[in-house]
Amino acid sequence: MRGSTVVAKNTYDAFINTNLGQVLEKKAIDRVVVCGVMTDCCCDTTARSAFNRGYETWLVGDACGSANKTQHEAGLRGFGFAFGKVLTTEEVIGLLRGDE
Repeated sequence: MRGSTVVAKNTYDAFINTNLGQVLEKKAIDRVVVCGVMTDCCCDTTARSAFNRGYETWLVGDACGSANKTQHEAGLRGFGFAFGKVLTTEEVIGLLRGDE
């Protein structure tokens, strides 16, 4: 997307060894919406890290994927238990538009 910042990562946690934290701080971002590959690994780790840094954090369940359904659901369940909201893409769009 034009004007977007791309942060390349090489570990499970997108905050480790990257400038993601500085980018979010510079732009005064207070919410992180996480989606991607390996729900129970990269997505969950990054989402928990965002939560631990004080960001409101949403994990988009239908915009993540894992090696199998069991792993995917375990990642969503673990994150949703104590770290933030697990939402659908439709719910995220509605919330961002102010539909709720």
